[in-house]
Amino acid sequence: MGFKKYMAAGLLLILIIGLYVFSFEGGRYTLDFFGINITLPIAVWIIVPALILYVFTLIHMMFYGAIEFSKKRALKKGHKNFIKATKNVLLGLDNNVQFKSEWLKLPGAILNIFNTDPRKRAKKVPNEEIQEILDLKEKLDRGEVVDLSKYRLPIDNPLVLQNLENKLNKDKLYADGILKNCPDRNLPLCKKAFKEFAKYASLDQIKKYEKEGYKIDKEIFDILIDRFHSKENPINLTNDDIADLIKKLDFEKEDFIALAKKLKPKMNPDALIFLFERLFNEFPKASDAYLFILFELQMIDKAREILENSSLDEYVKFKNLLFLIDSGKNFDIEDFV
Repeated sequence: MGFKKYMAAGLLLILIIGLYVFSFEGGRYTLDFFGINITLPIAVWIIVPALILYVFTLIHMMFYGAIEFSKKRALKKGHKNFIKATKNVLLGLDNNVQFKSEWLKLPGAILNIFNTDPRKRAKKVPNEEIQEILDLKEKLDRGEVVDLSKYRLPIDNPLVLQNLENKLNKDKLYADGILKNCPDRNLPLCKKAFKEFAKYASLDQIKKYEKEGYKIDKEIFDILIDRFHSKENPINLTNDDIADLIKKLDFEKEDFIALAKKLKPKMNPDALIFLFERLFNEFPKASDAYLFILFELQMIDKAREILENSSLDEYVKFKNLLFLIDSGKNFDIEDFV
């Protein structure tokens, strides 16, 4: 009920009470008040306490109404100042707005943390618990590993994921631990951990995680090929392994040629020809890579047989290459692929 409605309703109620009493008691009563005799109708004496209570109630309402008005006015002013401070922060300006309200001092201090100008970005707030979290976040941004156990954050929380990535950057062998607990196989962190895991794990271990939803893509395949016959973290890959991996990937002609160039220094000629002859028979797009290997290893007669049994519009660049060889020209075969 509004103040004006309360005034009207209160006076009306007091008047009704007085008239009701006066209707059956019209006498008068004298009261000695500190030696002064005051004579008033009985109906008036009945409504005097209610009238006194009514007046004090109005005073009470006016007093706290004034306080509430002052608070609302201060809040409105604080709201305007907060908007002004927000604009300054978003524009990268100095935020010199001072907040008198205790409720706005902390939000105002936190607001300065998000200043778009790093030079004017605040790093301290007047609250120990929030400051502790800000310090943890700053350490995470610097690549440090922190203890987040007290906050009981879910595994997919951004701070937890950042902390795990920092651990991975400091210790590549931690990739296995991340892969076991990744909440989503498509998270960048999980993909990165699988990539790092592929740099040192065995093929069986990698295939185990593949069955759990991790994908062996071309990048992982290249890592495995780089490790094949390598001095650092070598991995054993059979022809069956290579063929099986390629079946899971969308290999184009360029991918087969790139594979041939990578494997050429890693395998002996007979093993290399045997592998790419198999790929040639299983994957139509591997034909250019097989011809490249044949020309590179001077298996000209075998390459000639394939080219002579092809249609006119097939393997045009290799037919030109064969013509140059028959003409006694010298050149780098890799310039043709």
